[in-house]
Amino acid sequence: MNRIYHFTSLLSFFLLFFSVSTMAISIQLEQVPNEKKLILQLEQVDKSASFTVTDQAGVIVHQENLRPAPSIRTIIDLELLPEGSYELAIQTSVKEVIQPFVLKSDKLIMKSYLQKEHYNPLVIQHDEYFDVSWLSNRIGSFELHIINPAGEIVFSDEAGSVNRVQRRYRIKHLDRGEYTIRMTTPHRNYYESLTIR
Repeated sequence: MNRIYHFTSLLSFFLLFFSVSTMAISIQLEQVPNEKKLILQLEQVDKSASFTVTDQAGVIVHQENLRPAPSIRTIIDLELLPEGSYELAIQTSVKEVIQPFVLKSDKLIMKSYLQKEHYNPLVIQHDEYFDVSWLSNRIGSFELHIINPAGEIVFSDEAGSVNRVQRRYRIKHLDRGEYTIRMTTPHRNYYESLTIR
């Protein structure tokens, strides 16, 4: 399979990263004293955001979608949940923040140093190519697949042992139609639609 990308310059990477980070969504999470509640504060939410609470078996026990707004403040009431270990995942268009916590009969225990942050890959589409940028605070692998409407993989690329990816993929040789870009990181899969005219 022919490789259909080339590395863009380091300068363009930093310009793209700077433009994303200056518009970065701020996420703050704090505990309500003496209650089993959390306060979630988000700033600069330009697209929809959501949060989910999952139990230790991975079952979603609470989910809520948040509308775009310059500032969002919401209280997450956990009083009715049984004792146990949980994870709160806050998903935005730029990143996902995961905060584990434990519910006891009389209190909520949350240690902020256990919080994890995962950045979503950024895809910018053009007529004959698309650019992909991805940053991570850990070394890991990154895979990209272009999938046609029949569900067949028509292109694959992989970068192993990296904490950032900045690549340009040329797509003018692909037939017209709707494709799916699947990007696999150590955290999860991300999907983006690709239209070739």
